[in-house]
Amino acid sequence: SIEKVDQAIGTISRYRTGGDGGAALKLLVTFLRNITLNPTDPKYRAINLDSTAYKSKLASLVGPLVVLRGVGFVKDEVENKLKYEGYVDVCVYMCMCM
Repeated sequence: SIEKVDQAIGTISRYRTGGDGGAALKLLVTFLRNITLNPTDPKYRAINLDSTAYKSKLASLVGPLVVLRGVGFVKDEVENKLKYEGYVDVCVYMCMCM
């Protein structure tokens, strides 16, 4: 729900140590912006949960996964990726809000 996503963004923004919250929000916006700019490109519709960027900036924080699931990402257990199955309009809206 939008309320859960809003709460998660608030939680992320409260991480101040080493700029972790800002870095996480920036990466989330990048993921969403890439989908809005390249809506049919499968490369931008999946996030590798084993990637260095995900592990170093998002995995250890409370909130990023709630945001990603809230906008339409679904976990693919076999590939260990989050795959975007939502509407591009949601990504556009979230980019404007973040």
